[in-house]
Amino acid sequence: MSAGERINVAIRIRPLSHTESDANEESVFSKVMPEGLDAKCALVVESNKDAGVLFDSVYTEESTNEDIFNDVGKKAVERLLEGYNGTIFMYGQTGSGKTHTMTGVPEDNGLTGRVIEHIYTMIGDTSTREFLVRGAYIELYNEKLHDLLNKRKKLQLNYLGDQFHASKRTETCAKDADELDGVRRLGEKSKKMGVSNLNEHSSRSHSIFSITVESTQKESPESGAGEGEGEGEGEGDSGGGEKNEDLSSSFVRVSTLNLVDLAGSETFVNTFGESQQRETVSINKSLSSLKDVIVALSKKDQKFIPYRNSMLTKLLKSSLGGNACTTIICCITPAAKHRKVTNYTLEFGKMANTITNIPKQNLTGSDDKTVLIKQYQKEIQQMSAKLLRLEQLEKETDLAQQEIARLRGMAAVVVDGPSVKYEHEVRINSLEDELAEEKVKREKAMGAAVSRDKHLAETLRQNEQDMNEALTIIRMEYENEREVLLEEVANERAAMMMSGGRADLMEVVQQRNEIERLQNELHIAHDRMTMMETMLAEAQSVISALGAH
Repeated sequence: MSAGERINVAIRIRPLSHTESDANEESVFSKVMPEGLDAKCALVVESNKDAGVLFDSVYTEESTNEDIFNDVGKKAVERLLEGYNGTIFMYGQTGSGKTHTMTGVPEDNGLTGRVIEHIYTMIGDTSTREFLVRGAYIELYNEKLHDLLNKRKKLQLNYLGDQFHASKRTETCAKDADELDGVRRLGEKSKKMGVSNLNEHSSRSHSIFSITVESTQKESPESGAGEGEGEGEGEGDSGGGEKNEDLSSSFVRVSTLNLVDLAGSETFVNTFGESQQRETVSINKSLSSLKDVIVALSKKDQKFIPYRNSMLTKLLKSSLGGNACTTIICCITPAAKHRKVTNYTLEFGKMANTITNIPKQNLTGSDDKTVLIKQYQKEIQQMSAKLLRLEQLEKETDLAQQEIARLRGMAAVVVDGPSVKYEHEVRINSLEDELAEEKVKREKAMGAAVSRDKHLAETLRQNEQDMNEALTIIRMEYENEREVLLEEVANERAAMMMSGGRADLMEVVQQRNEIERLQNELHIAHDRMTMMETMLAEAQSVISALGAH
């Protein structure tokens, strides 16, 4: 990007309204293509005058919103994804077609809707970067700032980094064009609309729909986390001396496109109600302050710029002479009875066309707390680690079930009595059912983990606690069974010594050896259970630590 870039100014001439046509109003403004200039440049010429006013582009009654988007909107989206701030705002008298151009109608979608769609189209075509998109919608009504996404909550302006910012405004992340357009529609429902002299459905406030895009270089297996190969592809100069090809992937592009629909100026009428009179005074005052800023910026030797004279000029400070690629679309009516106001609008556009902005690529470090995309990436990594640990616990649960099955077989060999064997089988089957329930709980926890990190942490802690209790019960039951078995063996051995002779001595010795062997196996099983309990305790500590973050 060059050191300076002139504000782009386009003119849209709307058709005569039905009322104007019925009154046989004459169209006195037209588009004239000059010779020897850029094909897109055009003059707006008033009838019966030889000279016209030259603008970057002029759209006539036959032009559609798609024509304007192809010339203005696409370029703004490309700059936005490259990391440059942008502003497109509509200017003109009430009823000149500003809201129609910005919002559109079902058969001719407006600039905002087309910009939203193109953002996600370009993101889908970009495989080397990861993106996070969020939207905000604010309104300036009677010099008061409102959040249209939060029940018209009043907002304050803070002065940070040589710019004014609406503090604590609601920003909603959107994964696709439908979600972001839903954010826009939600804000539209809260806008102040009313009846004016020239329009039955007119904006009674200034509104700004902001789209913020964060993006970071994807980390390929070949380049690793610390390299940023391909970072500079498709970009211009940063404007601040940075070389894009040397940028680390730790840098994040954070840029905002502001789509501004300004209320139109109108003549004060005493027949207005008190509320409408107050609206008209507020609108005209803010537009007058905007004109003062444009006039000051158009003078090369002017040092003081009166940005602080109104809330509107504070909000537009970065767009007028600051760090933004700005386009102003001046909407005019060609009717002869509005000749004076239309000439006023053309004069405004002519002065704005001389103003130079200094757009810069907006890069910030990944440790910046205002950057959300890196925070979300870290949360995803934490979720992945927790899911991996869940899978490990699942495997450990399966091993525990296998150990229970083996111990059940050992109990059947050691205890031959059918009633005792049945009791042990009932106990073991009960324990297996408990573990199966735990397994189902873990599977449910894994399913919920993707969308509810907090719920996952609570479920994991509860499951680990229940698992520890189940293992404690298993250990205690097997300890009790071992003691009972040892007692029974001792009793049988004593009985045999008292009643048997030497003929049975060999058999008794063999049984004693067999019992000792089984005891050893039970001790081994006990040691394995203890080791598993220790592993699960360590796992609980790890998961608890993750949940704390």
